[in-house]
Amino acid sequence: MHPILFSIGSFNIYSYGVMLALAFIAGTLFAQKRAQKAGVDRNKILDLILYLLISGVVGARVLFIVINWQYYKDNFADIIKVWEGGLVFYGGLILALTAGIYYLRKNKLPILKAADILGPSVAMGVAIGRIGCFLNGCCYGKNPNIPTQLFESGWALIVFFILLAIERYKKFDGFLFWFFLLFYSLGRFVIEGIRYYEFNYILWAGLTISQIISVILGVIALVFLIRGHILNLNPQKKGRVIK
Repeated sequence: MHPILFSIGSFNIYSYGVMLALAFIAGTLFAQKRAQKAGVDRNKILDLILYLLISGVVGARVLFIVINWQYYKDNFADIIKVWEGGLVFYGGLILALTAGIYYLRKNKLPILKAADILGPSVAMGVAIGRIGCFLNGCCYGKNPNIPTQLFESGWALIVFFILLAIERYKKFDGFLFWFFLLFYSLGRFVIEGIRYYEFNYILWAGLTISQIISVILGVIALVFLIRGHILNLNPQKKGRVIK
């Protein structure tokens, strides 16, 4: 563990916060490059990413606080200490998706096309961000010798390259985003099985909150992939879809 990279006087620079910042910068630059290639305004994508960043951090922090309320109700001042860790990815993803859809609809931008642009960047961001978890010493495995943070980082990086590889086969908008959601959910479900959790994270039948969310999101992604494939094969059956 190396939670503090360095200190300037009494001010500490935390590795977790630095890796999150790097994840944001790298993901943003890559998404803007992809947006330009797809014919989407780079500045609109940047504005969207700022919406996603703020809502993502808030959502991830809120879910973490809700799960760990027994601690935070007696340590209220610690709620704002995001730089020390304490984010639940799925909380951030859910709120970010909500905010993103609102922004895209308000600005009359294609939702699924934008999602495809951002999908690989999210995978990249997870890969970098989980290194921050490793340095911070959080999100560790049941066995101290199992670095679940690095497993998830490695899996997210694999997903990133898979998405770039299959993009050539894209036949409908949402293709890359749904595959990201499916692949990430599968990997997260498996990794959750070897990750250490306190009892308050176990929701039902020995499954963690994140495992249950993984199943739900994975099924949703699979349904939309199948639907997109069917509609692509039968264009005359297309009804009203998210654009």
